[in-house]
Amino acid sequence: MLGLVNDLLDVAAIESGRIDLLLQPESLGPLLENRIRITQVVAAKKNIALRHELGSVPEFPFDANCIIQVVDNLVTNAVKFSPPGSAVRIGLELSETKLGAMATVSVADEGPGLSPGD
Repeated sequence: MLGLVNDLLDVAAIESGRIDLLLQPESLGPLLENRIRITQVVAAKKNIALRHELGSVPEFPFDANCIIQVVDNLVTNAVKFSPPGSAVRIGLELSETKLGAMATVSVADEGPGLSPGD
């Protein structure tokens, strides 16, 4: 219940343009591994394989709670809308851009996707 209330408060903060991020140096790889492990229980009930390829990314400052919310949302939606017996792939990679290094998290599933009209 507390998590739901906090989520509603976060939505209100985002909509008002006043979200306070708690940026602390952390490792993204272990955080993703933990979230994948937690989601594995739900995926197994649908006979969905969670496959991950998590590249090495150095520590950098981010708000772990916000990243957890985003990753959980993406992965659980991928599991929810994927057919039984399919796979959800989660990736983490480091790339160089004009602005410097960038960590990219990807989630791909075998679900129906959105129609062109949506």
